[in-house]
Amino acid sequence: MSDIDQKAIHESPEVPQVQPEIRVEQFPAWSVVDFILLTIAIAVCVLVVQGTGVIVAMFAGYKVEQVAHDTKLLVSVQVLSYLGVLGIMWRMVRYRSTNVLQAIRWNWPGQNAILYPAIGVALAVGIAFATKLLDRFIPSNLPIEKMFRTQSDAWFLVFFGLTLAPLLEELYFRGFLYPTLKRYAGGAIAIIVTVLLFTAIHAPQIASSWVPLLMLTCASLCFTVIRLKADSVSAALLTHIGYNATLFLTMFLATNGFRNLEKLAK
Repeated sequence: MSDIDQKAIHESPEVPQVQPEIRVEQFPAWSVVDFILLTIAIAVCVLVVQGTGVIVAMFAGYKVEQVAHDTKLLVSVQVLSYLGVLGIMWRMVRYRSTNVLQAIRWNWPGQNAILYPAIGVALAVGIAFATKLLDRFIPSNLPIEKMFRTQSDAWFLVFFGLTLAPLLEELYFRGFLYPTLKRYAGGAIAIIVTVLLFTAIHAPQIASSWVPLLMLTCASLCFTVIRLKADSVSAALLTHIGYNATLFLTMFLATNGFRNLEKLAK
């Protein structure tokens, strides 16, 4: 081979490397239609599972009024329905995204994880003092208090209120609803609607009494702001758990370890 041929080979232009296309996933990964379908699927799941649970209980010998007042039965059925809801949420996000936790902005706070339960504790203490000042405006025997009939009922509610209940609430309201509203209606509307809807679903538990509703609205606003500032659903969840844990601890101490639950009544 001649020197000219060798030179031509060495000086031949390199074939340009084709860079792989980087796909930037939009946030949220789902559309408003997806969210509406998710909400419908959740409602159907809860109705079917809880309805089935009631029917099974009645076949087992429960009367209708017994079902309505059996806290352990109601909580157990709700746990089953919430597990079904978790599956629906995961499936919807997995259909739209390759990374479920990133899609919902789970974003575990790492070394700052202890900060958020502490915020929840401080929030609960502050709200407790404010509620005490307005105590005369709160009716006696709120519906939620009537669920604490026995010591075992109380422990069932503590377990539920520190695990699945705050998890599902934070996922739905701060993980799905808030980003959907922010994308299509703007940040301010997203915060307002998220806060108010979260408060509204708890209204039956507190007989729509304005003082507990106001306090719950403040708590909901705090959870939502933390979700926004930390860009983390798990941070809001930790705050929520810290808040609930403080409320339960207060009840535990006030009722001598849930042994004197009549003290909950005014």
